[in-house]
Amino acid sequence: MKKTLKRLTTILMAAVLCFSVAVPTQAAGNRTKMMAAYRNFMEKRTSYYDQFALIYYNNDSKPDLFYSNYVDNAVYTYKKGKLVRLYSNSSTGVYSRYYPKKRVLVGSYAHMGTSTDTYYPSSGARISKSVGYGISKPIYNKITNNNYKTISKSTFNKTLKKYVGSKKQKKIKLYRSTETNRNKILK
Repeated sequence: MKKTLKRLTTILMAAVLCFSVAVPTQAAGNRTKMMAAYRNFMEKRTSYYDQFALIYYNNDSKPDLFYSNYVDNAVYTYKKGKLVRLYSNSSTGVYSRYYPKKRVLVGSYAHMGTSTDTYYPSSGARISKSVGYGISKPIYNKITNNNYKTISKSTFNKTLKKYVGSKKQKKIKLYRSTETNRNKILK
């Protein structure tokens, strides 16, 4: 009886060990395929202005591809063997920050001494904050279909909190789409 129990325990432990080793290997294979898809996408975008970064835009543990050429900006994820666009926007300005896993990008724009940060959630109205030369106090706006409505600071803060909760902004580290950068970052 003890021998049978010992054999069953050994077989059970071996089975558990086999399954525990197989799962990370599959996950590693998916990451390899995802990075290859990101690399293939960026290999077609090699002008001086084409840039990319890996960010955690979605609420999952997979990095997403942020693409920018100073006019077109987009976020892609890898799903079921394909690249899927999660966000795109054609606008001037530089996307410099984002809120991890909250699907909110922050674009910065400066013009004649005034800087504006615009918060781009993947759904809902955008909000912006402008400060600088000729402005005695910050101006807060809610932007819907390119219609700007001035809002109070408290409304701005409530709206932002609705989108991001207590998450802190993270800087987007952009890389030019060179072969060296693609091989180094998208591996």
